[in-house]
Amino acid sequence: MTRYSQLDALRGFAVLGLFLMNLPYFGLFEWGYVSKWEPHPLDAWISSFINVFIDGRFRTLFCLLFGCAIALQFEKYGSTVRIQNRNRALIVLGFLHGLFIWAGDILFAYGCAGLLLVRYLEESGEKNLREGFILLVVMSLVLFVATATEPELPFSRDGAKFIEAYESLYSNEGSFILENAKNFFIMLVILPFLTLWYTLALMRIGLGAWQKGWFKNGFPSDVTGLSGILAIMFSALVVMFSLSGNARLQASAEALNWLSALFTSVVYIAVVFWLMKRKSVIAKVLESCGKLALTIYITQSVIGVALFRYFFPEWVMTFDLINYVLLATLVVSLQVITAYVYLKFFKQGPLEWCLTRWLKRKSI
Repeated sequence: MTRYSQLDALRGFAVLGLFLMNLPYFGLFEWGYVSKWEPHPLDAWISSFINVFIDGRFRTLFCLLFGCAIALQFEKYGSTVRIQNRNRALIVLGFLHGLFIWAGDILFAYGCAGLLLVRYLEESGEKNLREGFILLVVMSLVLFVATATEPELPFSRDGAKFIEAYESLYSNEGSFILENAKNFFIMLVILPFLTLWYTLALMRIGLGAWQKGWFKNGFPSDVTGLSGILAIMFSALVVMFSLSGNARLQASAEALNWLSALFTSVVYIAVVFWLMKRKSVIAKVLESCGKLALTIYITQSVIGVALFRYFFPEWVMTFDLINYVLLATLVVSLQVITAYVYLKFFKQGPLEWCLTRWLKRKSI
């Protein structure tokens, strides 16, 4: 199977960006980042930056790339047997990751959506793009209705409710295990009603884009230009809703963000393609990380959980957004260096090697 360096670079870009998005959720998963009653002066600016450039963008990009990966495997093997084995392996790995390490796992949902995606491999690129986008809009509307009905009241990190949740979780080690399991099973309950179809929608868009040749030769300029305009429009609405102070609008911002994330991802794809054409060092670095994406992703969870649950639990109470950004920058930099050095000696990451070996045994 031909390895496309641009897909590796995009995958590396996505997995590195995921860490900043996930980092505040490694402590109190169901709360994420909560500011103080008097927020840090930079909070509003960093929050707006995250809403425009980070939140949901890298998860979306991963889904698009997953659709490409399945199309590539189908082109090589001509059947769906190995593809479905890989999807089942991701489901098992995702279940273990979500249950025992971190409830915010994405692999389980990807594996489940991948099982469904094979039905559309022989559909036309136009149909996959069209129906994938329609499904994404429908799921965004479902999320909009669900989040707008019962908005949460504003709360702060130094408020009684947050402190109570923190003290309850950090009272003993067993609390972590039970709380993580509870949150993961909540995610599993939501999956067949929302997450699965949202993920499948993005994968179909990625599949359709691959079939049209966009991931090989670059997205058409008119598609990229329109996506850039729509990304600005939807991101502006997300920022306005998030900073409005209105609990109902703030709760509804995530639905708009799903669409904004797709359009922003298309712009990111164009930027990475531009870096690849220029043979940029940045592109080479991203390509290295992309080859180790699965290992890097799981390692990020281990690092995040270890830091916020075991080594420095007080960070949950003391960190402002600027601290999360600085920590994410440090960890991502270390992962970039490690990936570059590792590939000097090995061709695959540890988890990538295990997955490949298992798939080969299944095919015998």
